[in-house]
Amino acid sequence: MNSEQFRAAGAKMVDYAIEYMETINKREPLPHVVPGWLAKVMPPQAPVKGEPFENIFNDFEKVVMEGTTHWMHPQFASYFPAGNTWPSILGAILSNAVGVNGTTWESCPAVTELEMIMADWVGKMMGIPKFFWTVFSNPETEGGGCIQTSASDAILLGMISAREDCVRSLRIKYPNVPRAVLLNRMVAYRSSQCHSSVERAGLIGYMRVRPLPADELGNVRARTLREAIKEDMKNSLIPYLYVAVLGSTGTCAFDDLMEIGPVCQDFGMWLHVDSAYAGSCYACPEMRYLSKGMEYAWSLNTNMNKWMLTNFDLSFLWLRYREKLAGPMTGYDDTRIHTPYWPIIELKYFGTPATRRFRALKMWFVLRNYGISGMQKYHRNHILQSKVFERYVERDERFEVVGPTRVGLCCFRLRGTNDINNKLLEAINASRRLHMVPSYFHEKFVIRYAPVYQFLTEEDVATSWRITDEFATAMIHQYIRDGTDAALLKPLFDLQAYYDEQHKAHPDEQWDREETAAETFVTSHEHEKIVDFFAMSAKDGSYGDAGDDEDKTYDGYLKSHPEALRREEIRGQPKVTDKVPSMLRMEIREKAAKK
Repeated sequence: MNSEQFRAAGAKMVDYAIEYMETINKREPLPHVVPGWLAKVMPPQAPVKGEPFENIFNDFEKVVMEGTTHWMHPQFASYFPAGNTWPSILGAILSNAVGVNGTTWESCPAVTELEMIMADWVGKMMGIPKFFWTVFSNPETEGGGCIQTSASDAILLGMISAREDCVRSLRIKYPNVPRAVLLNRMVAYRSSQCHSSVERAGLIGYMRVRPLPADELGNVRARTLREAIKEDMKNSLIPYLYVAVLGSTGTCAFDDLMEIGPVCQDFGMWLHVDSAYAGSCYACPEMRYLSKGMEYAWSLNTNMNKWMLTNFDLSFLWLRYREKLAGPMTGYDDTRIHTPYWPIIELKYFGTPATRRFRALKMWFVLRNYGISGMQKYHRNHILQSKVFERYVERDERFEVVGPTRVGLCCFRLRGTNDINNKLLEAINASRRLHMVPSYFHEKFVIRYAPVYQFLTEEDVATSWRITDEFATAMIHQYIRDGTDAALLKPLFDLQAYYDEQHKAHPDEQWDREETAAETFVTSHEHEKIVDFFAMSAKDGSYGDAGDDEDKTYDGYLKSHPEALRREEIRGQPKVTDKVPSMLRMEIREKAAKK
């Protein structure tokens, strides 16, 4: 391909990208493929001779897009937001065009310095403490930020920094004790709501990590941490780190840093703050109440590729003391840290790769094009839409909201067993009209509604709720007909009967969705296109294997405590109509009626 061919192909790609984004709602969120489908349509080996680009592009839609999940679809409400904007795409194009490898300052000064400046721009926008700023913004600082590929990498490096800081102090105190012995006595702590990447970091970094139970709101209380520390110290263990979560992946739980921070300070422990998802919303001053106590943190990570309109991969890791990470990466060789470019530290000492791409360019493009006000508008809309969905859930007595809806995530479930909630989610996703993923909260199987689409509207949310309502009705009817868990689910069945009396659904529409629900109920573990979400949901609220025994814990509890689902009375009439009006208009009418 020569430059003119590249120009023509590039123009075609831009036109395709625009058409794709503008017509994405005409597609289904999930593809109709099964595992191994691509190997059946792809040649077994690469072509001997090159092919014209036209042939390659023609196969793109027929082959690749056939098996693509459309994260930007208004009815894709899974996982977390996935930043993908035009300025980010353009920044990635230019980054690839320049083709530099950032390793030392001299290898490309712009890569190193723009990364540092973007860390400051984002940090200031989020309102993080000044000791996390680089020397460009705070000449007195010893801290700074750097870009990592993901939150998992950032968490690993934050934990390694804490581990090595503790080991170095212990080696001074116990010079004759082998390193391995010291490591074996050290213990870190994490919330039960932390992402599974914390456990993986412990495995990779030979770190003992003890999970601590969260309360009914998802917070680890200071008393819980303090008691765990004292217990471990009695057993001759050395506490050195707590990994706090501000906006967990599974349920968006928040630790209270104003409680946890002083405990870490009292025991001389490193506090790492994982705010991969929710950290971006601190750009809105009204949301910073969630990050109070950040002054106790020694390291912090936030993903730009989640909720900051920048496509994957781009995550920031901030350190109170940069040399706590750069030191171990250089073997504490001061000559490699204090180079002629000091106080700039080489990027290669802020992670395992010796080189890195020009990722800061994407962030620069996005922040300049949207500005802080544009970011705030985007965050506020997602927060509003998640609250709109929460209102729909609260108005339907068959459902319950699980945990507080504080940012752009609403966790909910039917008032019943884990099994019926699992089947409900399977049916919804099998329809490919809406896609959501599950999590666990105190052994309850919950469904996560997480706005992803950048321009999500109330109409999009209403559509998501209508689909959820349809399949919930169909699934409950299926359970009633089959007599599944009849005694246990009687309160839910009674609510459904009341609901049916108040809202007579069109019989044809009802039959279609009940047929889908029935098929899912009978064949959910055999149908090749349906995923068993029990097997996807980990107890830590992320996505991984929870184990067959753990899956049934909550349902077993309900069978021995049926009063947990029994309701004294129906507190209000379910107010979900066939055509759901704007939630804001509902509120206006309610206020007018009260007057």
